Amino acid sequence: MLMLMEYLLERVESHDMEVVLVQAWLIWNQRNRVVHGGKFHDPRWLNNRAIEFLEEFRTASLLMGPAHGGQSFRDTWQPPPPSIFKLNFDAALFSALNKSGFGAVIRNEKGEVMAAMAAKGPELPSLTCEVDSTSGIYYERG
Repeated sequence: MLMLMEYLLERVESHDMEVVLVQAWLIWNQRNRVVHGGKFHDPRWLNNRAIEFLEEFRTASLLMGPAHGGQSFRDTWQPPPPSIFKLNFDAALFSALNKSGFGAVIRNEKGEVMAAMAAKGPELPSLTCEVDSTSGIYYERG
């Protein structure tokens, strides 16, 4: 598999490779959905969804970049000790889009990915935030 990836990375434009990788993820996701009793999507859905997914990702990346209050990536990931797996996870709120999402990755001591996932979270309700310095933050649905 690694040789195939290296071969493709040398010959395929990066944008096209991103689409291929998202398609592979969607196929795997669809397989899991069907195996666990979910609905099978028409295969014609795949290409459109892959491109749509990448556009959503790019939009969110622009909105959530460091200039917009997003996380700074100065920390360097450190592998776990031998025979231990490390779980890293994160969630994001895209208030401009009323969306949320989360993801996780499990790596071994060599930094190799053992498992990974990403998913859309629930739509965000309209919230009003009030901060009280003595007892915390209160949210109220708008």
